Amino acid sequence: LLIGFGTFYMKERNNPEWVSVVTVSGQLKDVYLPDSTLVSMAGNSTLRYDVKKYGKERRVVEMTGKAFFQVKRNEARPFSVHTAMTEVTVLGTSFQINEQPGGTDVNVMTGKVSFGATGSETDKVILTAGMSASYSMESNGITILEEDLNSLSWKTRQLRFNDTPLEKVIDDLNEYYQVKVINKTETPNLKLTATF
Repeated sequence: LLIGFGTFYMKERNNPEWVSVVTVSGQLKDVYLPDSTLVSMAGNSTLRYDVKKYGKERRVVEMTGKAFFQVKRNEARPFSVHTAMTEVTVLGTSFQINEQPGGTDVNVMTGKVSFGATGSETDKVILTAGMSASYSMESNGITILEEDLNSLSWKTRQLRFNDTPLEKVIDDLNEYYQVKVINKTETPNLKLTATF
């Protein structure tokens, strides 16, 4: 009886207990993790973590979609975000992850993060404040990106353009409003400087 009870207890203690948070299209949601890390989720996103293991040795969450993380610093327990194809690891910082079917983008606001393909120890890059990178499943590699002024527009509710080519303005409008704007102008070299 004791052996049976002990086996049952050990098995139950090791079984994961997942907490999942899901947002629908157009919904924004702030979620506080057990260590006070704040996750701001965009629409059509999912966040989940094992409440039994979170914070014991490491702080690990899984996500799909787009989210902005403000990680509570804890050098003894690194924080990791796993997507279908990539992993981001930090000690304490703020950054955004945008996972799409063909790849994952990371934008670092403060601190620094390690970004790489899941399971690869060699193909990792260190990103610091103001840096962005993209992992493409097609090329199976990471590319450092130029700063995108509107990467957080879904959270800040602000669109900024600084001598921005019209094609980029249209791409940002399409992303922000989830619509399809088509450029029918005859002059492709038009640029815009404005804040909305």
